[in-house]
Amino acid sequence: MKAPGNRHLFEANGCLKMAEGQLAGARSQLHGTDTGTYRRSCFASHQTIEMSLKGLTWFHTKSAPKQTHSFRKLLSNLEDFPQFQHLQEQIVALEALYIGSRYVYEDQDGNLVEDYSKSEAERAYLVAKDVYETIRGIVTENFQ
Repeated sequence: MKAPGNRHLFEANGCLKMAEGQLAGARSQLHGTDTGTYRRSCFASHQTIEMSLKGLTWFHTKSAPKQTHSFRKLLSNLEDFPQFQHLQEQIVALEALYIGSRYVYEDQDGNLVEDYSKSEAERAYLVAKDVYETIRGIVTENFQ
């Protein structure tokens, strides 16, 4: 599919659609009962934040964001949004959850070890939801 003339808006909205799907996955995993659901919820929350930041980068800079999973690097181009400042500290604090959520750990019996607590997964989900909704609002408000 060829992007329209205003590619940055096309890409920004594409990233936010992906973030919306990840957020739904994070919510679903948070309330799941299988082993590993909190880990998967943390991972999906990270992906929600990452794709939201990439969408805002497309929107704001009109160019592709850095190819990185680092929130700090993605935030470096997004200092012009006062409505977003209150989230930055929370976003950076969640970055550490990402590494552990990408790897599987087993005990000596081969059972998956759950690295994250329900409260960590809930916190990650709530921050991801706030980031997504804030960025969706910025893009929507300025897109009209």
